[in-house]
Formats: sequence, structure tokens, C-alpha cells
Amino acid sequence: MDKTILDNTSAFSLLTLIRDAGSLTMADLRKATCTSHATLSRRLTRLIEAGLVDASIPGASRGGRKPALLRIHPSCGYTVGVEITRTSIRTGLMDAAGKIIQVESFGLFLNSTPEKACRRIAEKVAEYRTMAGSVPLLGIGVCVVGPLDPQTGRMLQSEGFPVQGWEKIPIRDFLADAAGLPVRVGNGADLAALGEYRYGGEAGCGNLAYVMAGVGLRLGILVNGQILPGHVHEEAFGYLCVNGKPGAKLKDFVSLRALRSRYMERIQEGSYTSAAETLDFDMASISADTFFKAVETGDALALEILQEAADVFTDGLSSMIRILNPDRVILGGVLIRRCPVFAKITIQRVKPKIAEFIGKEIKFSIGQLGGDAGIKGAGSLILDEFFSRLTL
Repeated sequence: MDKTILDNTSAFSLLTLIRDAGSLTMADLRKATCTSHATLSRRLTRLIEAGLVDASIPGASRGGRKPALLRIHPSCGYTVGVEITRTSIRTGLMDAAGKIIQVESFGLFLNSTPEKACRRIAEKVAEYRTMAGSVPLLGIGVCVVGPLDPQTGRMLQSEGFPVQGWEKIPIRDFLADAAGLPVRVGNGADLAALGEYRYGGEAGCGNLAYVMAGVGLRLGILVNGQILPGHVHEEAFGYLCVNGKPGAKLKDFVSLRALRSRYMERIQEGSYTSAAETLDFDMASISADTFFKAVETGDALALEILQEAADVFTDGLSSMIRILNPDRVILGGVLIRRCPVFAKITIQRVKPKIAEFIGKEIKFSIGQLGGDAGIKGAGSLILDEFFSRLTL
């Protein structure tokens, strides 16, 4: 592949514009870049000849010859995305157009040391390298449960991380040594936000806030498509004081653990739920799944607890929006994927509440990528770096 293309900024800008849009015509690019037809044509020709841009698909006719649709060539390079959560690790092979080709996952157990996990990931990377064939494997992007030191790629102490030995681990260096590829590391919520921005139709949205609700509660922030530097905000969102009670934190109401805990407490206090009969009142067998199934069947107690959590979540989101003033808010994470009605209730409640102090319309959604947002965001870290090194 010829990497000596004209001007570094132009190569990166053109590739980023095309990648974020999915596909563009020459006319679209001229409008976006205010570049002359001759200059733009010359630069695009170099990108096409280098195998970075594909122009083989015709677009819709506007009254004459069909224009070529310009898109990132899927085979100009593959990336590996890795997502490390509190309970499992997922790996995925992604092409340059953002399509996930293969994905696997494995659990984290008490004996899952960082060294063992990195060796397991490296084995997957070796398999992906074989699958890629002649397509270059550009590197590995990793999204982890924060907090994280972004300069050193070191995982710091993550609250609720069940496996011992992962405190202050230089996960970037461990994985680079094990896999023999460049590695970039970021916070999970930030990279999920980046994944939605790059591949979920949110490009150009301005400021985006991604709330990840799962075992914990985290917040990722993009400002004009760039991750907001610093790791404090990711976990800090869950520590917002809510409910008018000293010490009451948002994460104590909105998380898998919080919902399960409140459900069990109410059952033990004597509240009726059909699920308890199904489980023969075996409290130890009640899980988050039990709660979500009860919600789906219309169980009164489960719905009451969900409504209470939605009220608290509404207050927390309103405070975040008042401070950050985002243009888009995405609610994601395992809790939202398992119980989308929770997001629906919360969004219905938060919209009129923020209308009192926000003088613009904020778009809310549960995103387009689901559980793949983090892996795609991690892979895009590597693609961004690859694009930035190219010269036109």
C-alpha cells in the first residue's frame, strides 16, 4: 500500500469525512471541504490508488450520469476491538468500514489474572491474523472499565471488579507484548460513545453524552466527535447525590445490582411478586434476569421498583444535562439492552423536565449498535491513528 499520498491534514480529513458519513459523492465532499474539483479529484485519485477509498459502487442519479459513491475500502486494514468488563471479555475483528467480521467472548473468573487474560486475547488475535490473510492487521483497541490512566494505558482501581490482581495494571503494555501489535486503551463509556458517533449515525451531532447502565453507572462524553480528556467524569456520574437523602447516590438506584437488591428487599419485607412463587421463595436464586422477566410479565412489584428507579434516573440525567448541555444523549449498557422499557419511561419523563431550562431540543435514543458500540469505538481508535499517519 502506498502511504506517501500529498498533505497529511487533507488525507485525514477526507478519510474521516467519508468514514463518518458511511459514503459520499464527489459533490458532497466538495461542499464539505470547499475544495476545487481539480484538487479534490487529484487527492481522491491518490486515495483510491492506495486502496484506502473504494469508488466502485454507483450512487443515485441526479439527472445525468450516476456519481460514484466514495467509501472507506473495507480491506485497507483490519482492527481488533477488545472490551473488558467486570464479568467478561469480548473480542472482535473489524474491517476499515466498521463491519464486525468475527466476535467472541469469554468469562472472567477468580483465577483470571491479567497475564492469563492477555494471553487468551493474544490467541484470538492470532486467529484473526490468519482470517485477515493479506489484509494488514493495524492494531488493537481496548475499552475497559474505568477509571483509567490514558497516558500509560494503566487500569486503576475499578469499583466492583470481582477479580483480584487487576489494580493499576498496565493493560496496554501487557497486551502489546502478548500480541505484538500497537495497542490503544480507553474508558468503556467513552469508546461506546465514539462507536455510536462513528458507526451509529451520530456523526456531526456536536456534543454527545453516553450513559452506560449495567453493573455500575458510567458516563462517556464526546465534544465535537472527540473524547473529553480525563477519566474522572466516567465513574463520577454514578456518585451524583439524588433522592434528597444524604449519601444517596445515583448508582445505588440505577444498576443491575441496585434493582435486584431492591426487589429482594421488598420481597423479604412481605411484598407480593409472582416470581417468588415460581422460584419457591428461594431468595438466593433471584437474579437480575428474574427481575426483568417479572417486568415483562407485568408484575406489579417489579414495575413499581422500575418506576421508582426511573424517577431517580430522571433527576440524575436532568442534572447532567444542566451541567453539560449535550446535543444527544444515548442510554446504553446491559441494563438498557435487557430492559428497554426502562429507557423509554426515563426519556418520557426527562424531556419535559429539561424543557424548563434547556433552550433547544435534545435527541435521546438507546443507540444503534447495542453491545457492539464499545468494540467498534475501540477499533476506531486504531483507524484514527492509522489515518492520521497517512500523507497525501
